[in-house]
Formats: sequence, structure tokens, C-alpha cells
Amino acid sequence: MPVADFLSGIDVFVFFLSWKREEPWSRSAGEALMSGCPVITTARGGNRNQVVDGNTGFLCKTLNDFVLACTKLIEDPEMVVAMRRNAKCFAQQFTSPAVADRFLRFIQ
Repeated sequence: MPVADFLSGIDVFVFFLSWKREEPWSRSAGEALMSGCPVITTARGGNRNQVVDGNTGFLCKTLNDFVLACTKLIEDPEMVVAMRRNAKCFAQQFTSPAVADRFLRFIQ
């Protein structure tokens, strides 16, 4: 199943790495955001640059934070709808043209 098809069929993407792992930039979290899935993940590494806490998903520091984030979204479907919209909008900065444009501005 293509990734985009899978992501279009889910409401929320929970991305839990080992607490010790600090991935610089997660492609899977980026793809989830671009597909409009709020991301619940650790507040480590590149996740802090990819997820706007409380807006496009939740950044969690403890296992209980993951439970609370999931609970919030289960209890408030309108929050899921808003976060889906925010995720798609925010993720536009991750497209290839947007990244290339930022890189060109940086080197100039």
C-alpha cells in the first residue's frame, strides 16, 4: 500500500522512538503532516522542528504525555479536524521547492 494511501486512512500518526534516539528530521513524521495527520511524538531531535505542539500535533516528554495527547484527540474530534488542516498548511514548508528556495536564500 502506498504511504499516502495509508496516511489518508488514519486520523493521527503516533511516532514513538526510543527515548534515547534523536532523529534529526523524520521523513515519516513529515509525510504524515503533509497528508494532514496530526503527529504525536517525542520532544526530541528534529521532532521539535517538525511538530508545532498543540497545533499540528503534540510533543511528549513522558509516556503519560502520549496518553494525554491521544485522549485529547479522541475526546475532541474538532481538534483533530483543526490539527489536520494546520498540519497540511505547516508541512508546505517541507516541499522540495520550499526547501530549495530556503537553501538558495541561505547561500546567497
